[in-house]
Amino acid sequence: MRNRTPLIALLATLVIAAAGCGGATVTADAPMPPDRLQPYAVFDRMPSGVAVAGDRVFVSFPRWVEPGAFTVAELVDGAPVAWPNAAANDLDAGPHTLHSVNGIHADNHGRLWVLDNGRVDLAPAMPGAPKLVVYDIATGDELFRHTFDAALAPPDGSFLNDVVVSEDHGFAYITDSGIGGTPGLIVYEIAADRAWRALDGHASVRPDPSDVMTIDGEVVQLHRPDGAVPWRVAVNAIALSQDDATLFYGPMTSRTLYGVPTVVLRDPDATPDARAEAVFAAADKPITDGIASLDGAVWFTDCESEAVRVWVEGDEPGLAPPEFTDERMSFPVAIEPTADALWVTSNQLHRMPLIRAGDDGRTPPFYLWRIPFDR
Repeated sequence: MRNRTPLIALLATLVIAAAGCGGATVTADAPMPPDRLQPYAVFDRMPSGVAVAGDRVFVSFPRWVEPGAFTVAELVDGAPVAWPNAAANDLDAGPHTLHSVNGIHADNHGRLWVLDNGRVDLAPAMPGAPKLVVYDIATGDELFRHTFDAALAPPDGSFLNDVVVSEDHGFAYITDSGIGGTPGLIVYEIAADRAWRALDGHASVRPDPSDVMTIDGEVVQLHRPDGAVPWRVAVNAIALSQDDATLFYGPMTSRTLYGVPTVVLRDPDATPDARAEAVFAAADKPITDGIASLDGAVWFTDCESEAVRVWVEGDEPGLAPPEFTDERMSFPVAIEPTADALWVTSNQLHRMPLIRAGDDGRTPPFYLWRIPFDR
């Protein structure tokens, strides 16, 4: 039986007081006290991914609306500074630089993994721009990269969204939301520097056609020339189980967290049927942009409720109440648990002009939140 003592202690820190002891847990109906959820950093551009390495914090800023001077930054004295430098973020220098980054990941060996989908304003990527670049955090030097060819990441049909890394097995797993194309997963074998697609078009990577995203009592609509339709997003969130044996993932617009054994993903010769048969429904989840795992728990951002939820591996699949919620955290995106805190970005994504036919409903600032586990 798994030893869950550290996890239980960690989860307990997010409880104001046990209900049976005359207190109340933090729920959507009982927002966290204002002094508990405070922004760590405030931005005038929309953040997306967050990665924490010791006392260093990195944030990605996809070039969705404002092109900006950088798409990856390190926070220095609370302000974002182009990382590893301005030249690496130069949008006009060609496909080798960083164009538009969502997913970033700091591993246990001092490396920052940067996933560039190249989709500036969601326009087709420049050939050669979709790539995974790995940097030495201590020096800022590029260690290696993999450029995805058009067969793996079509410039006008893929959207490389998020990345997790299994250092034990030497693989990276990527979600491709397939904007304009087919959603699926990409598996990258690090030592061999090769990649392949998995679960292309499978039901588990597609948005649930019967579901909609509702925020502030209104269905979020995508406004197109032929009319407005509910905004639905394919596979996005991704995390590894505590033992790296299962990859958890799910579409943003779906209330199911799926799992698939990593052994079947790591086999480049596995058939599509073998992979499809291995997929299982692991748990219920909210409409979520980002998930992350720590000590056997999977944390979810809840886009509809301005909240964060958690599910413990092995527990029943039902959706747990929010661990914390705050109306200022409009559209929580990425989530990063560290030993002493949760890190969450929020960016009002549902109010973007790209979704609202040019109508910009965003109200800056945008935030990076740090929620300490200890009280």
